Amino acid sequence: MKSILLFIGILLLGYAAHIFMPWWAVYGVALLLSALVGLRPGRSFFIGFLAAFALWAGTAYWLHQSGEGILTEKIGEMLGGLSVPAVVSITALLGGLLGGLGAWTGSSGRRLLR
Repeated sequence: MKSILLFIGILLLGYAAHIFMPWWAVYGVALLLSALVGLRPGRSFFIGFLAAFALWAGTAYWLHQSGEGILTEKIGEMLGGLSVPAVVSITALLGGLLGGLGAWTGSSGRRLLR
């Protein structure tokens, strides 16, 4: 149950944070929520990774669709001719790592302070 709450919390609060804050805001959201929920660090990393991966993949795909793919195709060309799905996947992977590391840090910090 805690895992589901952490996943949904990172997804929703991460989306809200991205509206008003910089691109790395999901790190802080994952850190704070993971410290509050109190799962083991490995489990927190996995949940944080999945939530941030889903958030960034959805956002990257939505931006690709709303911009008619122009920017995504240009970025793919700049990165050595990558396809659109590859650019979206790399974006999602980087976001997932950011969220996972934030959640891992929050969970480890909670254990350290206990």
